[in-house]
Amino acid sequence: FALAGWGSARQRPSAAGGGIALAGLIKTWPGLVAMWFFRREASQRLPTVLWALAIVVAGVGSSLARFGLDGVVGWAAAVVDAHRQPDLILFSAMGFGDHLFGSTPGTIALIHSPAAAWAASIAYGLVVLTLLALVLLRPGEPILALWHTMLACVLILPVSHATYQINGVPPVSYTHLDVYKRQVPGWC
Repeated sequence: FALAGWGSARQRPSAAGGGIALAGLIKTWPGLVAMWFFRREASQRLPTVLWALAIVVAGVGSSLARFGLDGVVGWAAAVVDAHRQPDLILFSAMGFGDHLFGSTPGTIALIHSPAAAWAASIAYGLVVLTLLALVLLRPGEPILALWHTMLACVLILPVSHATYQINGVPPVSYTHLDVYKRQVPGWC
């Protein structure tokens, strides 16, 4: 993500597209963040998307060459099935309702109601998607839009582990860097 943000700030589509594509090849969910390329004020949209697609095609092609079609299909099936982890606490819209109204490890339901759990998860997911739409449609700081898009993707994943909470740190870091950049002109 850092490479994508840096590439966007420096008007380098190869770095912006490549950063998201490489992240998506390493761990699948960052590929969702490619929505960021389509925000209203995105510059160099087409070259960035073409770079991302080229890197993804090269990555998938090399995986096919190394592991064959059966290996790649088996990996994709394992990724899709990964949300069935019985001891997993979900930090996403998918798990929100179950935490409040269901039975998940490490939580105590307010009341046990599968219908309320489903409705709460859907409502939370809609709030996240609405906020994501606002980020993509309204002009603003591109790096902060990248972070908002990434966090929205984490919140709508079927599986979002506790370790993904570290993704909430960048705005704090970004704010500090922005203040430092203003105090020490020319440092980056």
